[in-house]
Amino acid sequence: MPPDDVIRGAYHPPPRTGSWGERISRLMWARHANPLSGWSRVVLGVALPIGLWSQNTWVIGLLCLMILSNPIWFAPPSRPGGLMYHIVRGERLWICDGLNRAKWVNGAAVAVIALLACWLIWLNNPLGILLYLFLLWRKLIFVRKMVGYSRARPGAVFP
Repeated sequence: MPPDDVIRGAYHPPPRTGSWGERISRLMWARHANPLSGWSRVVLGVALPIGLWSQNTWVIGLLCLMILSNPIWFAPPSRPGGLMYHIVRGERLWICDGLNRAKWVNGAAVAVIALLACWLIWLNNPLGILLYLFLLWRKLIFVRKMVGYSRARPGAVFP
């Protein structure tokens, strides 16, 4: 029987079982749920189009490096709960439930629109900003759904 904090879906240190890749994955998901990590990603996501518009390759490279390395900056959250914890937990549960065709098509469409938006922003085309704002709005809707997904499944545990 798992401990109570696992049953309630609370944070617990990644177990030392499984392959090296599985342990790293659990640790990164746990760090990803830290509110400081989550909200700093929001700020970096808003800063990215500013860097693209300026066409400063050093700024763009630094922002991309910061976005990619963000989960290793912060430790796992000290206590479960809170908005960012439920966002990340819901996203992980959603992914663990299986990737079907709709999820793949959705992810591919978002990737194509994001690349198009970044390219248009690089060209200083205002349509790129509109596309980027559309993606941010869409991300906020997704985040809201992930919070509900997490809270609807309080006893779920990860594989």
